[in-house]
Amino acid sequence: MAGDAMWGAPDAPPLPSPEVMRVIRFSAALLAEREDTFVRQLHSEVTALIPGLASNGRVFCERMVRSLLWAAAAGQSPYAAADALRQVGAANRRDGFPEARYVDVARALVLAVRNVSGNSWDNSIGSAWISYFRWAEPHLRAGARQAAAEQAAAQESAAEADPEPAADLLDVHDLKEFPYPLWKILQDHEWAGQWRRYAAKSGWRGRGLAARRTPAGAGRCARARRSARGRRRRPGPPGRVPARAAGRPGSAA
Repeated sequence: MAGDAMWGAPDAPPLPSPEVMRVIRFSAALLAEREDTFVRQLHSEVTALIPGLASNGRVFCERMVRSLLWAAAAGQSPYAAADALRQVGAANRRDGFPEARYVDVARALVLAVRNVSGNSWDNSIGSAWISYFRWAEPHLRAGARQAAAEQAAAQESAAEADPEPAADLLDVHDLKEFPYPLWKILQDHEWAGQWRRYAAKSGWRGRGLAARRTPAGAGRCARARRSARGRRRRPGPPGRVPARAAGRPGSAA
């Protein structure tokens, strides 16, 4: 029972009664002889109830059939069978199976057993498999919870090993090479950090618009440059010699 507590299923129901287990073992022995047919039938029933399982449903059904038949075999201790089911539940979780759909698996299982059993089927076999799966389901769910906790811990460790750059440590003046409208949008440090990481990965480079890095002065700088260019290009009055040309050889007296 310590294993149950460790895996998070201390309140799992007890194994079904000896009478029910005798029926289960009798049925499981027949189904083991037709295991491939049993897997195909369960796959057909499960995918009809859970269409999203069609991509990896075959692997899921093989895992479920083999574990349930093995756990039902004579001579298996309840603790070994429960531990095997927990491992199956963990594997199902890692493959993306939602544990809330085990209710549909129970229905599909009974239908598959009925179709594969043939003339040996009767209502007592159906009732026995329902009781047996009620015992198995908590262990499957416990394994799923354990796998989910392991996945969360692994993701947390990976995030600690490779943390994202802190947005509040970003020097916004590092964005001086970016176009001014984009810089203005990126005054929010969170967006700036995302853009900086994108630019580093993509190799993007700006065009040296350092004078536009200050929004308040960007307009004045641009107007000053345009005004300077206009003064240089504007011609003087006829007959007037520019001051810089005065005194040069060949200039007008």
